[in-house]
Amino acid sequence: AGIVILEGEDGLVTYTNSRAVEFYGRPIEGTRLDDRTPWQHRPNGSRFEAGELPAERVLRQRARVRGEEMLIEQPDGRQRVVEIHAVPLPGEVARALLTMQDVTRRRHAE
Repeated sequence: AGIVILEGEDGLVTYTNSRAVEFYGRPIEGTRLDDRTPWQHRPNGSRFEAGELPAERVLRQRARVRGEEMLIEQPDGRQRVVEIHAVPLPGEVARALLTMQDVTRRRHAE
C-alpha cells in the first residue's frame, strides 16, 4: 500500500513510502495540496472542486475517508487509479494518514 502523512490545512506531505511515490510517478514529500491538485482527478477525469480532495476533507473537516477512488496523472502521461482510505491523526496540528491501493486494473476491467 502507498502511505502518505500530511500536515496542516495546506496538506504538506511530511512522509511517503516508495509505493506512494510509484503511484504519483514522482517524489511528493514536501509538496502541498495546491502543488498536487493538477495531477489528481476523479476517476472519470474531472477535477475535484475546492475542498473535495480526500486529503482536504481529512485535514480541514477531520473527516474519515473510506474507499474513495482518485486518478493520479503521472509526469509521463500514464494514469493510476488508487483507492484511498484516510484518517485524521491526533494532536493540535491537523495531520492525516492516507493509505492507497492501486485499483487501475480493476477500473479498466469494469
